[in-house]
Order: sequence, then C-alpha cells, then structure tokens
Amino acid sequence: MYFDSLHALLTMDGHGVYVWVVYLVALAIIALLVVAPVRRRKQVLQQLAAELNRVQPAVVSPSAKEL
Repeated sequence: MYFDSLHALLTMDGHGVYVWVVYLVALAIIALLVVAPVRRRKQVLQQLAAELNRVQPAVVSPSAKEL
C-alpha cells in the first residue's frame, strides 16, 4: 500500500488539504450537475400545470355558455 496509515493518507505529505479540497469541489460540481436539471424539470412542470389550469377554464366556459 502506498500510505502507511490513515493519517498519512489524509495529510499526503502536506498536500492533503489541497487534494481533498479539490475532491470536495469536484463532488459539489457533480452534485449540482445532477440536481439542477431535476429542479428545473420540476419547475417547468409546475409552470405548465399552472398555464394549463389558467387556459383550460377559458376553453371550457365558452362551450358551457352555448348550452
């Protein structure tokens, strides 16, 4: 094994801070790339549902008046 202990793995001869920060930044970016489209899809579906609810009564009401 390259590292003798967990402490040596975490410190990496003084470079551990930089390495682990880069890993955290990369994981945060990957998480955003996964979460952002899901949130956007939910937002678009809510907007479409609101628009459908707004337009649909206008389509139904003229036919109700004709009867």
